[in-house]
Amino acid sequence: MSKLIRRSARVTDEQAGGNASDYREYRPPLPLAEHFLCFWRQTVSSQAEFPQRVLPDCCVDIIFIDETAVVVGPWTQFFVAHLPPDTNIVGARCYPGHVPNVLGIPVSELLNQSVPLRDVWGRTETARFARIAQEPTLSARMSAMETALIGHMADAGERDMATSAAIRWLARNPHGRVEERSRWLGFSSRQIQRRFTMAVGYGPKLFQSVLRFQRLQNLAAHPTALRETILRRQRNRRPEVIRPSPDAGVPSIWTETQGVTVQSSDSALSSPSYPFPRHQYRQSLWRE
Repeated sequence: MSKLIRRSARVTDEQAGGNASDYREYRPPLPLAEHFLCFWRQTVSSQAEFPQRVLPDCCVDIIFIDETAVVVGPWTQFFVAHLPPDTNIVGARCYPGHVPNVLGIPVSELLNQSVPLRDVWGRTETARFARIAQEPTLSARMSAMETALIGHMADAGERDMATSAAIRWLARNPHGRVEERSRWLGFSSRQIQRRFTMAVGYGPKLFQSVLRFQRLQNLAAHPTALRETILRRQRNRRPEVIRPSPDAGVPSIWTETQGVTVQSSDSALSSPSYPFPRHQYRQSLWRE
């Protein structure tokens, strides 16, 4: 079993009659640490559906919902997944840029959708994952998932190192210009756009927008810091702005220069030191 990261959350939705969800994340085993951000599990202990808010984060997850294996692609908008009572989920979250190496397909084919794992890998490759759903506990399922992925990655090809370098650079330079990096890598803007779309699911500009959204969400747990950041960036004419959404409780955060709108629930925001995207209580993808 992977060592438990100090990150876990028990969320109770008072509006849904007190329905509860227990979510925990684990460090991936060493052979998978290069490709996977974390392994995680979630249990819904309630008598009714639990409304799980899901936020954009640039990541792709391989998950088992009870006995069903699904690949959840990168999303560009906020949505709510309604989880039935007694739902049990185990998942593995890929780093951005590593998915073609892990799944063997361009991430653009998974954009804003969830796809059965058998449709991605076919029955032969999916067969090694069949025993995961047969395990009696979530801990046993997670261990079986780790073992299956280690076996799968032994046959994986090489990832696009140049695009991975560009992803890391953009993550560490949120206001960097893509053209700067493409010249350094020796690619044209069109080439870097195509390679980025295959590796991440969308182009570098939208990738930067989602990361900025994650950072702003991270700041939302600290109103004073958020207020100071907004004022500073307004003075410097930074493109990010926050304005209220017509939907109650759902502020919109977007980049004016792109016309991109990313929506998020403003509930249960926190600021961990370790990066956790996707769920409503997970925040910045990359360390600053």
